[in-house]
Amino acid sequence: MLLTFFQDSYFLSALVLIIFSIYFFQLNKVKSSLCLLTVGSFMLGLFMIHLDPFLNLWDEQFHALVAKNMLGDPLTPILIKDNFFGYIPQDWSNCNVWTHKQPLFLWQMALSMKLFGQNEIAIRIPSLLMHTFLLLFIFRIGCLIDSVKTGYYSALLFTCAYFPLEFISGFYATDHNDMAFLFYTFLSLWSLFEYIGTKKIIFVLLLGLFAGFAVLCKWLTGMLVYSTWFILLILNFKKFNYKKELFHYLLSICVCFLVFIPWQVYSYLNFPQEYLLSLNFNNQHILEVIEGHEGTIFFYLQALYEQIGQGELVAPLVVLSFGLMIYQVKNKSYKTILLSTTLIIYVFFSLVSTKMYGYVICVFPFLIISIALNSVKFLEKYLTSKKSPGLNKSVEAIFFILATFLLFNPYQILRNHGKQADTNSFDARLVKIAEKELYLKIKSKYTNNKCFIFNCTTSPIGHIPAIFYSSYPSLSRLLSELEIAKAKAENYTLIAIDNGKLPDYVLKDKEIVKCKF
Repeated sequence: MLLTFFQDSYFLSALVLIIFSIYFFQLNKVKSSLCLLTVGSFMLGLFMIHLDPFLNLWDEQFHALVAKNMLGDPLTPILIKDNFFGYIPQDWSNCNVWTHKQPLFLWQMALSMKLFGQNEIAIRIPSLLMHTFLLLFIFRIGCLIDSVKTGYYSALLFTCAYFPLEFISGFYATDHNDMAFLFYTFLSLWSLFEYIGTKKIIFVLLLGLFAGFAVLCKWLTGMLVYSTWFILLILNFKKFNYKKELFHYLLSICVCFLVFIPWQVYSYLNFPQEYLLSLNFNNQHILEVIEGHEGTIFFYLQALYEQIGQGELVAPLVVLSFGLMIYQVKNKSYKTILLSTTLIIYVFFSLVSTKMYGYVICVFPFLIISIALNSVKFLEKYLTSKKSPGLNKSVEAIFFILATFLLFNPYQILRNHGKQADTNSFDARLVKIAEKELYLKIKSKYTNNKCFIFNCTTSPIGHIPAIFYSSYPSLSRLLSELEIAKAKAENYTLIAIDNGKLPDYVLKDKEIVKCKF
């Protein structure tokens, strides 16, 4: 697939809407500009989720298959539904009950497939919606810590930032799981901001609700907000009505527990072996490098070059920008939330042995807000003139249009999804497209048959897309002669994917269908 931005109606629509949003903001029509930006963000998201017409390696195809199986039974997360050759409970890529991840984001994906069909777009729609609505909460926090202008430009920069957009496209590992984690964790932090400013009980309850949802996406890291809130309580011991604050803190935790504990009890009672194996696997990430995801203690600082943009100065400038934001925020409680939350996440995951880009995504909006705030301050101090307000607005608009372009990083998107990718990556894309077409063709041709597909070497762990697209039980490996006899006795139509390396006992068996790939 050749990616061409300006031949895509979704991208063009997003571009027009975002430019008009900036124009309306310059006219001080904040509500109109936010509405346009929200719709523009949705259209840009639609552009992103259409980039890959296949399920991505690695995680997206697993998430998609489990969510598809949840359509029949939402309370039983199943990966491999039919495999009479046996399951491997400790192998999250070849098991029956799949408790490798908490279920909330999978339920969202299952509901989307129920509404929009069993396809890649439906899989990505929940992430698209969460990404779109998140900009409104980023806007609000920008307003609270500084100004409406900082809030708007924070939302604008987040809308176009390459890093979260690639999560909704399914390109990055942990994909939709991390987008859900970002959404619910950030909403719990937004609730804390609002509570600090208003002391209203509704925000205590919302904080607990969203934190519970975050736990149901990414386990106990979803309770990040309580670490930050606890630090606030300690630092404001004399200032707060301590009994009331402590009551609200504990009440919120109770709400959080009421949200996520029932699933843990249900999982343990119904599939204890798989549940305990998953908990142990989660804990291993802390002390062991899992599946080659290693890095130095500076991994997440170096990751800023991927997350924010290109160039040697990116990481130090982002760190400097964040520090300047902390210095300039006047409200001490807001300052504490921003600083403590970000430090907790970066320090903790820098010390954890297994490292992945998505682990720190929940504080990514704070980095974006810092860039917006410092840009606004810079423009106000150095590039404005009291004599030319019209010129000031033009300079401001041009500056942020350039900033959104740099954050969008179109060159990297072309490398990830278009012909500009390196040869191996582009060839892998062509393979995934052909793989999907093959399994859909098999499904169409053998609709009423009881089939079993084997030797799914079309891609790594190729049995997962085979099952998703064909709905037939599948294996990546070859079947032995004994297993073939067993499958025939069960009246299966056997389908072998012919990769040019099939053994003689398969090639000579005329009852086995051979599909060239």
